[in-house]
Amino acid sequence: MRAVFAALGLAALAMTAPAAAQTPAPSPPAGPVHVVTYLEFAGDFVTRARDLLVDYRGKTEREPGEARLGAFEEIGQPNRFVLLETWPTAAARETHAQSAGGAPRADWLKQGELAPADARLHKNYDMAAAKAPTASAVYVFTHVDVSPPGLPALEAILKPLAEKSRTEPGVARFDIVQSTTRPNHFTFLEAWESEAAAKAHGLAAHTREFREKLHPLLGALYDQRFYKFIP
Repeated sequence: MRAVFAALGLAALAMTAPAAAQTPAPSPPAGPVHVVTYLEFAGDFVTRARDLLVDYRGKTEREPGEARLGAFEEIGQPNRFVLLETWPTAAARETHAQSAGGAPRADWLKQGELAPADARLHKNYDMAAAKAPTASAVYVFTHVDVSPPGLPALEAILKPLAEKSRTEPGVARFDIVQSTTRPNHFTFLEAWESEAAAKAHGLAAHTREFREKLHPLLGALYDQRFYKFIP
């Protein structure tokens, strides 16, 4: 099982292959690396996929490299999952990817996919200490990207959003990470004590203000998904 999901991080490298042929590869980040992998399976493969994610998480966290993993199932879409891997350094993550667990995914796993795994590499952007989430916590992954000329305007509104969101009732985590290959792409990593707290965040004045200013900058649809933790 270990070989099955460790290769997911390699998918992110494949995504950038065309650009790499034209421009030099970016330097690896100096700090932690966050790999956010979106997965989608056929309905009859959901239980198997859930078990595989739990197995991969347990085995990887026991490897050298001090990785932290979270596996999550989308609320309302139980055939869609996200895997969040945080490695202390790019070198630790690369060592893992090149290990026995870095072999291509097995054919039988591909039979359960509705689409190839979408793995995205990130570095720290705006991080803060997180609280321990409750058992009923709701996790929100939000992807935001703007056209490259809009990046300075986006960066001007990201920090105020993060600072104000961290003061809201029911927040356990609100971090922003930035793509290592596309600096105009960001992911918000959120944890809220309840679904009500997560929805209240969406109605908060500072969130609405952020969305209003973000709208003319967007390069793609604002992609926000709600998940529950897989124990």
